[in-house]
Amino acid sequence: ATVSGDSTYTIDLPLPLSVAGSGDPDAVDFVAVPAFDVTVTAGATSGQSSFVLEVIDDAVIESAETITVSSSSTLVANTATVTLVDDDGTPAGISLSIRPDTVSEGSGATAIIVEASVVGGTAYSHGQVLAVSVAGSGTVGSVDFGNVQDFDLVLPEGELEASAAFVLTPVDDLVDEVDEVILISSTSPLVLDSTFLVLQDDDAPPGGIMLTAAPSFISEGDGSISVTVTATVSGATYYALGQDLPIAVAGSGVGGAVDFVPVSDFVLTIPAEAADGTRLFDLTPIDDGVGEADETVTISSTHPEVLSSATVVIEDNDGGRTSAEPEPDAFQLVIAPPYPNPANGVITFVIEMPESGRWARLSLYNILGQEVGVPFEGTLQSGENAVRFDSQALPAGLYVYVLGSEGARLTGRLVMAQ
Repeated sequence: ATVSGDSTYTIDLPLPLSVAGSGDPDAVDFVAVPAFDVTVTAGATSGQSSFVLEVIDDAVIESAETITVSSSSTLVANTATVTLVDDDGTPAGISLSIRPDTVSEGSGATAIIVEASVVGGTAYSHGQVLAVSVAGSGTVGSVDFGNVQDFDLVLPEGELEASAAFVLTPVDDLVDEVDEVILISSTSPLVLDSTFLVLQDDDAPPGGIMLTAAPSFISEGDGSISVTVTATVSGATYYALGQDLPIAVAGSGVGGAVDFVPVSDFVLTIPAEAADGTRLFDLTPIDDGVGEADETVTISSTHPEVLSSATVVIEDNDGGRTSAEPEPDAFQLVIAPPYPNPANGVITFVIEMPESGRWARLSLYNILGQEVGVPFEGTLQSGENAVRFDSQALPAGLYVYVLGSEGARLTGRLVMAQ
């Protein structure tokens, strides 16, 4: 404290002093300073005193603080100031992260923690409210989840980290899907990046596709028949995307068999996440009054997931091929009606071959056209050959047996009793 002018005081002058900040809440802070005195003794031109300024050194970016030293004495004509300068750099922004960052479809409702971290080592002097959104990728056929409402993540003033949580609820289904990549982001200009969560599918791929046709047996004289082709997904899971199956309908190519009007190729669709799909087509046999072999019509697809074809047998209604009308280059093949018929247990088929060493295959089909048994496959001797087949495992119903050998083909019906 310095006396102004050329004279001095004749008595000691104790001057009460106080130290105060600017009142700016965003300025550098310090510990409050108690009031004290500075004394100018009689005859002296100045006096001195001191105080300790304890600065709060934090990691918060702040404005400079102006500290004022003043006196309530009427003799003091001015104030003194100390400037307290902030030494913290500007934060680079805020980064988002989550935990966990991977969730399985079958995990059920799962709490996801979103963390906000200040980049650069210094904090904001004001609290920051970050609007956070959770969005799916929009990829068709990916794992689905329940809608998540936008929410706020609050970063308090002076803090370097903060967190908030939301609940992710996957849709646990039986669909083989691709993993879903979920975006967690904020519209705040302070947020530097987004973060991602992977929602993993836990379903095995389907086992393929099986084709069936109904009815699987028609007569040459039935006229135009509507045939239903069904494509069934095999296994316990389904396809996430619809499957378009190109379908072709073709005859066996065996000469002298029942003919039918050609059928154009068509597409059968299994809808997304469905167990099966169906499509109808008209099958029109040509009823000509000629004794012919039964025709096996094959319904097939080139789709890589299709495991089997379906068949429809068109039975001749003119007594079958006669000895006067043999198939060119074919030999005479005979199979006696199986016995017993109806059957329940061991069935006996008697096959008469005109030559030894001929290969033959005897197969059994249900009314869906599915092969349910092969009583015989191999070479037979000339003459009568007895083939026995145990049918106890087959359910009651109507079946068709088919005997084929080097271009010749014979069919017949068989009833399984309870």
